[in-house]
Amino acid sequence: MISKYKLNIQFIINIFFVSVSLFFIINFLLLYSNISEDLSDKIFRGVFLSQMIFSPIIAFLGLLNFFIYEKNEKNYNGKKSKFFIISLLLNIIPFFIVMIVWY
Repeated sequence: MISKYKLNIQFIINIFFVSVSLFFIINFLLLYSNISEDLSDKIFRGVFLSQMIFSPIIAFLGLLNFFIYEKNEKNYNGKKSKFFIISLLLNIIPFFIVMIVWY
């Protein structure tokens, strides 16, 4: 049986992945809205370039983290279960944004 300590570490890592994904999503929305005209476009474009590089990595690690969660699903309570499912979607969305922009 996996200790609660390891489960909490996995949960904290997942929170980090979600925060990075949300940062990428917000940056994309700001870049392609009228707000980015007022702010420095170079900053947003630089962050989007890093999003193009790191979003596949975040998506892969998010999927890996979700598969680890599924393996140990019986050890989590209901609230964390919903968070892992939502975070899987949030980890994959920046990758899809990059793929749509490239094509």
